[in-house]
Amino acid sequence: MDSIMSWISEIKEFKPKTTATWIGIFMGTVSPGFLILYQYRPELIEKLDIIKLIIFAISLTLPVFVVNLANMIDYKKIDPFPDDLKHDLKPLVILASGMTVTELYTALFFAHGYHLKFQTFCAFVLIIVCIMHLSLKWPDKDQRKKEAEAKTSP
Repeated sequence: MDSIMSWISEIKEFKPKTTATWIGIFMGTVSPGFLILYQYRPELIEKLDIIKLIIFAISLTLPVFVVNLANMIDYKKIDPFPDDLKHDLKPLVILASGMTVTELYTALFFAHGYHLKFQTFCAFVLIIVCIMHLSLKWPDKDQRKKEAEAKTSP
């Protein structure tokens, strides 16, 4: 009973912002991996213990997350965030988690609806990641073009 009360007191001390951050990171790193496992190997969910299952789920999601984090860091160089967020990676991790969720859940939606093989699913994820990366780069090209025109015009 004491252990339950200590857990409850620890949970009460959580701040909403911290809780939301951890939920966002979980949604971006662990939950898509669980859904991928459930889509393609549902028998593993019953066979593996929870620690192995979490590690396996993270290993499926982490490559996409790392690519998205690299994209966000690169995007930070192009279009800097406000000064108070300039050197803090926490917003970039949250944005990368959001991008990972968007990309993987979109791919899982089509994988489930169209019964895609795992290789096709991986190719679809790669295409979505490339589209997201290009969507971050596209405004930069327009901005550079406008700046070049402004410099050359009298």
